[in-house]
Amino acid sequence: QQYSPTPPPPTATTTINNNAQSVNINNLIEILIDNNNSIQNAMNSINNLFSNQNAMLLNLLNELKK
Repeated sequence: QQYSPTPPPPTATTTINNNAQSVNINNLIEILIDNNNSIQNAMNSINNLFSNQNAMLLNLLNELKK
């Protein structure tokens, strides 16, 4: 088994870069959550449209049966 070489100790620059990467990752996660919520809302809207359409078609069918 081969082991990776020991990384150098962190410097101030390394810490700043790591913090910046953490901020970037957190921002990306927030964007993904927002996008997921947007997609969920869009799907709910589509489902509501179909539900409304189905209700209207059922009403129409019942009217035609009379």
